[in-house]
Amino acid sequence: KATTGPDDPARTADVVIASMPTVSRRKMVGSEFRQGRKELDVVVFDEAHHAPAKTYYQTLAGLGVGERIFLGLTATPTRTAKTDRSRLEGLFNQGIVHLTTYVELMREQILARPLHRLIDLEGDQIDVSEWERKIEEENELPPDLLAKLANDVKRTRQIVAHVRDHRDEYKPMLVFAVNLAHAKQLSRELVEAGVNAQYLDGETPKGERRRHVEDLKAKKLDALVNVGVLMEGTDIPQVKGVVITRPTMSETIYTQMVGRGSRGPAVPGGTAEFH
Repeated sequence: KATTGPDDPARTADVVIASMPTVSRRKMVGSEFRQGRKELDVVVFDEAHHAPAKTYYQTLAGLGVGERIFLGLTATPTRTAKTDRSRLEGLFNQGIVHLTTYVELMREQILARPLHRLIDLEGDQIDVSEWERKIEEENELPPDLLAKLANDVKRTRQIVAHVRDHRDEYKPMLVFAVNLAHAKQLSRELVEAGVNAQYLDGETPKGERRRHVEDLKAKKLDALVNVGVLMEGTDIPQVKGVVITRPTMSETIYTQMVGRGSRGPAVPGGTAEFH
């Protein structure tokens, strides 16, 4: 139950809070929410840039979002695929009704000031001509091209040396690897270089994943290496460094990686600036 306004504190409304996997179950969509009560008046969807994805889109249609107030919240209001962008605009046809900029949130100390450092890595020369068409079509680097970067020993050693030399500035830090093999290699070489590091991926058991994250929060770890896991919805305010070793052409993915270090002083455990 929730009060609907200060003018009428006795008045209440039914509020359902649920994850998308729960809502998307066949029996839940539509009927479960409407049984014994009026239809939904308002639907609020966090991480709204996911709305065009097939399962999400079908679930939202089942909730009848076109017939009621549909509010989307997101820090990255775009999609990489052009077809998804048009679908996103169709779902939220009023466009962006309110926008708060990073600078405004930084002034309010909700977000931290980013200190950007570009590292010039001298790895193997790669001829991208065979991948150019695929890159143009998908607006992203293909996995086999990323694999070449992951297998570049010289490049990896330069990354490890940089993290080792700047460990005290960056820790606790998140390191975003190119792929799974790269994450394991980076983690192993960081440990050999004297950096207290662990790695996790989508297959890491939940208990182990939770333990690594808690160790990073408690600053028992210097670095936590991962492959696209600790991005959206991950909240580790203590992070002072974000090391991005995976190149991407997606503004959404890049913003989400950088954003893991952006919790400001107004957030418990947050920092004034991050690398």
